[in-house]
Amino acid sequence: MNQPKIAKDKDKKKISFIIVNFNSGNYTKKCVESIYRNLPSDEFEVIVADNDSSDDSTKNLYSFKDKIKLLINDDNHGFARANNRAASKASAEYLFFLNSDTVIKHFDIKELITKLNKSDVGIVAPKLVLADGSEQAYAYGEFLDLKNLLLKRGEREGKKIEWLSGAAIAISRENFDKVNGFDEDFFMYFEDMDLCKRLADIGLGAERLENSTILHYGGASLDDGKKRKELYYNSQDLYIKKHHSLFFSICVKILRGLYKFFNKKI
Repeated sequence: MNQPKIAKDKDKKKISFIIVNFNSGNYTKKCVESIYRNLPSDEFEVIVADNDSSDDSTKNLYSFKDKIKLLINDDNHGFARANNRAASKASAEYLFFLNSDTVIKHFDIKELITKLNKSDVGIVAPKLVLADGSEQAYAYGEFLDLKNLLLKRGEREGKKIEWLSGAAIAISRENFDKVNGFDEDFFMYFEDMDLCKRLADIGLGAERLENSTILHYGGASLDDGKKRKELYYNSQDLYIKKHHSLFFSICVKILRGLYKFFNKKI
């Protein structure tokens, strides 16, 4: 895992918005445009890291490169590594990671900075809503354990906020650097929970923003359901290996096998 090195910039902004693009150029443009609609341009910068897209994404992104810092990766090394690379180019004190298929609806920069300056807070996230206006499920929840796995992890009712969805999360540059950024062993999925867990391990919790709302379309970069499920379980296994015992890992694999078996029977 590489520790991000934060670049210095004479024209330092308050927030560096970081977006990873993979075959989702049209979504990314909408995301960037929403940032410009909601904040004064002198308060932020936008860094877009393209993960070797095979569509016309880079053409679309180059068309408005005056509004972004564009990084072109020569291979798709995953979401975590691309975010770390972009963070290494950031000049702001606060990093805001956004999925390419998000659109800012409301944004309160003062609330974000106030919460991130609390001594016991490491990471924050806005309210995530879907295209129909409903709140996104599994946008936050408790860390993965057997109880939460059986009861559908992330269920909001009665749950503490321990992890936040990586679709839209903000963290201070100092704290991101303190935990060495995202773990690049995660290609996709669970890198957000892992980041929150490592922050929690040094006494820094997670909080939601009350006055910021972001629309999340979901699934823009990967529409292959089978591949998505494979990546999900691989990352889940990696998270469990990092943060839990061998016994826990065995229990999860047994439960997963039973789930697949009974689903085939239905």
